[in-house]
Amino acid sequence: MLALLHLLPLVQAGLDFSEAAAEGLIATGEQRTESPHPFPSLQEYRVTLTDAMRPTGLEVLWTVGERRLRAVHAASGPMWRVRIEYGGQVKEQEGEFPEYCEVEYATHLFSAFILARRDFQVGGEHEFPVLRVGPPWMAVSPERMLIRCLEHGRFASPWGEGRGTQHMNIQ
Repeated sequence: MLALLHLLPLVQAGLDFSEAAAEGLIATGEQRTESPHPFPSLQEYRVTLTDAMRPTGLEVLWTVGERRLRAVHAASGPMWRVRIEYGGQVKEQEGEFPEYCEVEYATHLFSAFILARRDFQVGGEHEFPVLRVGPPWMAVSPERMLIRCLEHGRFASPWGEGRGTQHMNIQ
């Protein structure tokens, strides 16, 4: 429940967390890149999470012009598996997914999931392995992530002033 409180501003912003499944919570969203970007695109995603906000699956449908790529990611015990479909071809990938590993996808939503699983004090740091998912194949690139807490305080938001924490991702 504590992790859900961290996501309250995201729920208020209109992100859909209403769907629940046997495997935990489900969040859906989309990101658009529009002209004048040279490659306007749409990324639609659906992520499944444990009650502790740990991703257990991610499905991405990425459309650029007439081209479509579908990537399905899923945790299976200590393994993370990916199936990518594009242009009639299929590629698969798998690797280790230990409990302390995170998943990063290029959206503020995944940053919230990562931060919800950690307790920061000003000046505190957390370094951990991360499975980074992103273009052009929406495959996984294993990396390390370092996040430092810069300050706690009251911050303005579109929904009014509230308590918050400012973090910096130092990679």
